[in-house]
Amino acid sequence: MHLRLSVVLSLTAALPLALAACSDKSEEEIAKENNTYLPADAPPTAKERPIVLDALTQADYEARLGSGPTCRFTSADGRELFVAAGPANGAAKGKGLLKLGGDFRTLQADTAGGIEAIQNGGRFSDGNVIAVIEAAGGQGDMTVAIADGNEARFDDGLWTCGA
Repeated sequence: MHLRLSVVLSLTAALPLALAACSDKSEEEIAKENNTYLPADAPPTAKERPIVLDALTQADYEARLGSGPTCRFTSADGRELFVAAGPANGAAKGKGLLKLGGDFRTLQADTAGGIEAIQNGGRFSDGNVIAVIEAAGGQGDMTVAIADGNEARFDDGLWTCGA
C-alpha cells in the first residue's frame, strides 16, 4: 500500500508539469501567431534606423542644382548638410539638396519667390522627405522628416546665403 500511495503522489505531482509542457507556447510561437514575430537578426524597423545625412560638396550641388545663388545649412560640427538654390525667375520655387543615407534627394520649396523666398529658411519636400530650415541672423536649425515617421533635428547650425 505504501508503494501504491508513493506512485499516486508522484503521478499527481508530475501531472501539472506534464500538462504545462504540452500546453505552454513559447513567446516565439505566440508572436508568430499574432504576426508580431521578428527574428533576432531582423533588420531594424524604420523608426529604429537613424536619419543619416552625408556632407555635400560644391560639385554635388552644382551638378544637381546648377550654379547661381544658394543658401547652405552647415551643421554645428561643420558639415554642409543642405543646400538650396533659388531660381532667377522669382515666380518659381527654389530647390534644395541633401544626401540621405548615401542617396541624393532633390526637394522643392513650398513657396515661390526665388532666392529671396529661401533666405530665411523654409520648408522643402519631395513627397517623402521634408526638410524645414528655421533661420535668423545667420543661425539655423534644420529638421528632416521622412514619411515613415522618422525625424532628426540638427540644432545650432549656420544658414548662409550668397553666390
